[in-house]
Amino acid sequence: MRINGLRRFSTKPHTIKKKLTISEEDEIIKLRRNHQYVASKIKHILKLKTSISTIHRFLKNKGFVRKYGYHIRPFYQNTIHMHLGNTKTIGYLQMDVKYLTPELT
Repeated sequence: MRINGLRRFSTKPHTIKKKLTISEEDEIIKLRRNHQYVASKIKHILKLKTSISTIHRFLKNKGFVRKYGYHIRPFYQNTIHMHLGNTKTIGYLQMDVKYLTPELT
């Protein structure tokens, strides 16, 4: 005896809201082949509404992305972690010099 209100439904997405069209896919492939642009630049040039990760996933599925992947660095990464006041103890200082003067040797 089963109650219809307690039946389990699938939780998978049934529609893809931001799917790439065939013409968009062709333009993405053309830009990638001719200029080797990354997903963020392709999105900006073509003015696409889809996310960067969608474009990157499409490029990855088509074999345009290398195995080790890419790392997008933050544009405005603050440098607070490198300030002297943020260290707990005094550590070593590494200095690279090209020429040594006689006073230093």
